[in-house]
Amino acid sequence: AGILLFGPAAGNTLFQALGATHPCAIHNDGDPIAQFDKAAHRWVMTQFSVTSGATLGFWQCVAVSQTADATGAYNVYAFNYGNVQFNDYPKLAVWNNGYYITYNIFNNGATFAGSKLCAFDRASMLAGLPATQICFQLTNAFGGVLPADLDGPTPPPAGSPEYFVSFGTNSLNIWQFANPNFTAG
Repeated sequence: AGILLFGPAAGNTLFQALGATHPCAIHNDGDPIAQFDKAAHRWVMTQFSVTSGATLGFWQCVAVSQTADATGAYNVYAFNYGNVQFNDYPKLAVWNNGYYITYNIFNNGATFAGSKLCAFDRASMLAGLPATQICFQLTNAFGGVLPADLDGPTPPPAGSPEYFVSFGTNSLNIWQFANPNFTAG
């Protein structure tokens, strides 16, 4: 109806449940992304926390709504990439077996180290359970990699891998991420 329901609010507002001293709760560093998981009827919000990266680590902060109401409660997560790998240019995608994100990694915030491709445990995040991620680091020959995103009402075929793409020289580079096992030790 065109009526403002909430905000504007800083992105780090979503992450206060992580604790008053957590970098995701303190910093509102930007690169926010909002996606709607049509299959689960949930909102997925993310932004990074990088201000204190050299001391407290570089973080990706992820919130998954508990219902389809974007103004309701969220399950919150924080993924740390250590004190060296600055996770710049995040791109988030919804897929049937995970939430996928890519970054351009800069070591010590300065030297390009290549793209990092990660899968977040969607099933656990939807249930509000502890969630893990699986990541693969590409060489610095690859940057600006984008994950495929499920935008329509029809899901991919069961068992379909996630696809990633980037520009090559007169070509496209394509990767597949199949069957992430979030329970493997």
